[in-house]
Amino acid sequence: MHGFQSPVARYGLAAVSVAVALSVCFPMQYYQFRPAPVPLFTFAIALTAWYAGNGPAAVAIVLSSLCIDYFFLEPYYSFAINSEDLPYFFIFVTWGVTVIGFSASRRRIENNLRQVREELANRAAELEAANKRAEEALSEINERFRVLAESSLSGIYLVLEGVLRYANPALAGMFGYTIEEIVDRLAPVDLVYPDDRPLVLENIRRRIEGDIEGIRYECRGLRKGGSVFPIEVHGRRIELRGRIGILGTLADITDRRRAEDELRASEQRFRDFAETASDWLWESGPNHRFSRISGKPPDWGVSGKFIGSRRWELAADFEDEPEKWRAHLAVLDAHQPFRGFRFRIARPDGSALYTSVSGKPLFEANGKFLGYRGTASDVTAEVRAEQAERALRETQSELAHVTRVTTLGELSASIAHELNQPIGAVMNDANAGLRWLDRPSPNLTEAREAFESIVKTANRAAEVIERIRALTKKAPVQKIETNINEVILEVAVLTRAEMSRNRVTLRTQFADDLPPVHTHRIELQQVLLNLIINAIEAMEESVIRDLLIASRKDGSNVWIQVCDSGRGLEPGTSDRIFQAFFTTKPSGMGMGLAICRTIIEGLGGKLSARANAPRGATFEFSIPIVPTVFSSTQ
Repeated sequence: MHGFQSPVARYGLAAVSVAVALSVCFPMQYYQFRPAPVPLFTFAIALTAWYAGNGPAAVAIVLSSLCIDYFFLEPYYSFAINSEDLPYFFIFVTWGVTVIGFSASRRRIENNLRQVREELANRAAELEAANKRAEEALSEINERFRVLAESSLSGIYLVLEGVLRYANPALAGMFGYTIEEIVDRLAPVDLVYPDDRPLVLENIRRRIEGDIEGIRYECRGLRKGGSVFPIEVHGRRIELRGRIGILGTLADITDRRRAEDELRASEQRFRDFAETASDWLWESGPNHRFSRISGKPPDWGVSGKFIGSRRWELAADFEDEPEKWRAHLAVLDAHQPFRGFRFRIARPDGSALYTSVSGKPLFEANGKFLGYRGTASDVTAEVRAEQAERALRETQSELAHVTRVTTLGELSASIAHELNQPIGAVMNDANAGLRWLDRPSPNLTEAREAFESIVKTANRAAEVIERIRALTKKAPVQKIETNINEVILEVAVLTRAEMSRNRVTLRTQFADDLPPVHTHRIELQQVLLNLIINAIEAMEESVIRDLLIASRKDGSNVWIQVCDSGRGLEPGTSDRIFQAFFTTKPSGMGMGLAICRTIIEGLGGKLSARANAPRGATFEFSIPIVPTVFSSTQ
């Protein structure tokens, strides 16, 4: 149907076409042209069938039959039909139906052709759009490949028929060529060191023949200038327009080879260090059982049990020192690092071996605990040395105590004099107080003053006794803040009687700006006592017997000098006199000055001696003002 979609228009076309045919027939009938109605009404039927469809065409047949019967068949103007006209009328109807059939068939064919044409047009449009998209995608892919190839740091190549058909700038620059010098001019083997060309040809042959899935091998590249460098080749077999080739990449692995060589050298160095070091490197699993140790296991007498054992299973002090091990196990349970943990192991011969271990926990990327890795050292010699040093310090302490007691014995007369003075003063004050009370009118004011004097004198005697008791104590002494000038005066008081008996004149030169020092007061008293007694003894044969004790501040130290006018030092003995058992006295032990130097060095200072001109000697020592390197007790 062509433009008549509504039923009114379609059926109206049937009526109009029949009416037009009828209106044309009348003039022709007038001019005695009798055959005119049949073709005209047939044309109206065909026109209706073509433009309006089968239903309106059937209506046109009916209307045309009625018109022919009414206007053109006798009797005219009547719907009656003669028997003679029935065949004629039947042929007309049949012909109309046939026209309808032809029109319907033609219309169906045209509709089908139209649908096919529309489908072909749509398909052609789709194919054209698809081709356009494919061309755009291919163009985009080609552009991406071009940008990627030109910006890639790796060489990209295409080999067809044994010749390089494509090379990116990186590949050309890698070998010192331009792209024009390589593409379509060189074969892959032309870029390879001659000795490696058979390897390259074999890999290309096997890949093109399909023996291997892909190419990956290393060989030596040959630059345009003749230099050789290592390369790694990758490639895959491709088919391009019926031709088999290889597309792949090529990389300069000089830096990687250098890094691999350095890594191997580093690993070898580490292996050499591990095998020759005095420490052992160990690993343990999450259950803390040893799984690996570098080199030969330590001579613990349990080397066969080391792998698979836990640290506390090897220790001989696990039960003896439970607190130490409890703290160590807590660290392990918390998966924390530890350093310098010492424990003791009993060898089969009964001897003890001490080891120090340090460890660091290992974790996977997801945080899973893997175990520990660390070092172990044999510290038996160090522990033995510490034990020996501790014993030496105890021996030195005993010897220092003996020396103090011996020195006090030598000063017994001076000590007795120091005590007799306050005792005599107490007696005199007590008698005076009693006399003031025995008067008929007791003088209480004077008596009170006498008794107060007794208290002061008794306190002074008690202080002397306390100093003597402190010097004879064996208990460890405490470091306290000490005024150097006060300590000098205290020792001078103890030796005052000895100085008086030997007619020694004491002079002091004290600095007023001395800060307190953190030191051992009793040991400092012992050093000063020894130096003063030695000075008094050195001046026994001298006419002039002057003793000078001075103090001063110099930088971060306080210095004390003890200068005498005695016999002085023999040449070459200024340092030997501090050695143990070296003495210049006929009855000396040779330990006093050695102990004094040990005490001063233990306090962080220095003790030295030098000869005076023309006579005498000077002993001086230093004490740090802020000695932060010592413990609070000794």
